[in-house]
Amino acid sequence: VIPDSVTDIEEFAFEECTSLTDVRLSNNLTVLKSGIFIGCIKLKNINFPEGLQEIQHFTFFKCQSLKKVNFFNNLEKIGMGAFLRCTHLKKIKMSLGLKEIRKSAFKDCFALEKVDLPQIASKISKSAFSGCERLCEVNLIDVFRCRIDSLDEHFLCQIKQGAVFVKPEDEFLSLNAFIK
Repeated sequence: VIPDSVTDIEEFAFEECTSLTDVRLSNNLTVLKSGIFIGCIKLKNINFPEGLQEIQHFTFFKCQSLKKVNFFNNLEKIGMGAFLRCTHLKKIKMSLGLKEIRKSAFKDCFALEKVDLPQIASKISKSAFSGCERLCEVNLIDVFRCRIDSLDEHFLCQIKQGAVFVKPEDEFLSLNAFIK
């Protein structure tokens, strides 16, 4: 437990803490700096604070035991390689305020099957989901305000052939519906 009096954690603060399994972060953190939990191979559960706005580069790199992440609505940016090689990560529920997912953010998350993508404000970078071999469902939350043009070719090419996009009304759209 990181108490609410903590407003900042230095880069690589818990690097390779191989016995760390559960973390409750301070509600007063707005940024998770680069590499804070890099190599914490037994980290299973992380409680993200409501005010979190940014996860920087390689923050959870090789946190192989993480299975699910849920972000609150204030998260705007997920940095390069932030969840790279989180090989047991199965499900991601993105923040409604998300504006950017950087290069390789979820690369090689081999177990990833489902991503809930809300109103996308700007960009999903090239290779953000590359190597996610089991990714077969992308749930478009608030699809009427979702900018389809921000789901560019690089993102679409990373999704398993035959993947299904699900709109809120349970109407199914094939991957081909988004390819030019």
